Amino acid sequence: MPERSIRLLIGAPNLGPSSKVNKLCRLAREARHDLLVINDSDIRVTPSIYGRWSRRFEIRASGPSRVLYVGNRRRYVAGELESIGIATDFAAGVLAAVSSKA
Repeated sequence: MPERSIRLLIGAPNLGPSSKVNKLCRLAREARHDLLVINDSDIRVTPSIYGRWSRRFEIRASGPSRVLYVGNRRRYVAGELESIGIATDFAAGVLAAVSSKA
């Protein structure tokens, strides 16, 4: 995609408790814009969602934001179990983090 400004970043210094945190810290340092969206590879969103999010940030004060999501209930046991984990473990952690900042 020659019309895109793409850089390949390899490696990250040990700044946090895990490899993922280290990579996220590196990505945040290397960001070229004011709005940074981090999305795990197992999350699917519609193409319009990023535009809606960016408009919200124009209105609201800057700072971290959290978005709850729901599992895609598949007809497989693994999909059902993942949905249960999202609804109980992930959502509870997000809500606890939000309430601790209030």
